[in-house]
Amino acid sequence: MIQTDRFIWLHLPRTGGTTTRAAMHGVKKSLPRSLRSRWIIDDDGVRAKHDNLAIRAARLGAMPQAERIAMNFRPLGEWLTSNWKWTQANGLSLPIERYQDGEFFSLRVGAWCRADWWLSYFEIERVTGFIRLDHLDEDLGGFLTSIDPRISLPKVGQLNRLDPSPSIQTSTAARAMNPKWSALENRLWP
Repeated sequence: MIQTDRFIWLHLPRTGGTTTRAAMHGVKKSLPRSLRSRWIIDDDGVRAKHDNLAIRAARLGAMPQAERIAMNFRPLGEWLTSNWKWTQANGLSLPIERYQDGEFFSLRVGAWCRADWWLSYFEIERVTGFIRLDHLDEDLGGFLTSIDPRISLPKVGQLNRLDPSPSIQTSTAARAMNPKWSALENRLWP
């Protein structure tokens, strides 16, 4: 999570969060010293980086407040592929078929969940700005300049990809199982 007095960025796993976080560090360094202290950027190595607003409020004793809430997002098949590849790279041997069916194994929950679980967890209805992973430079820059036109975003650069192979092909059933994700994907990629 990234918190400022003007916006909050929620870190949905497997959506370019490490790259986005690095870009935001660059933006923070370019700000006047008086504004830098208002930017809180979670360390990439902590689980808390994936907090939702309610969990962060419990940690801090107060609900984070900001004008805008943003989140990175990517199509369902790409997200499921990235999630499955992450589990493989981290020594978990999980069946790809469950991912093809629209589920992922959540280490946070300790069970198989629909991809929509994350959207419910983050209360997707509260998010005011989405940053499409395949348009990261453009969307992140647009989001930040809509908050403050003086902000200039350094070039985001290459994502830390595990493998450039094709995405999991999601079935109609997988999309039906994840109606929030499917609706948002259709809205962002018409």
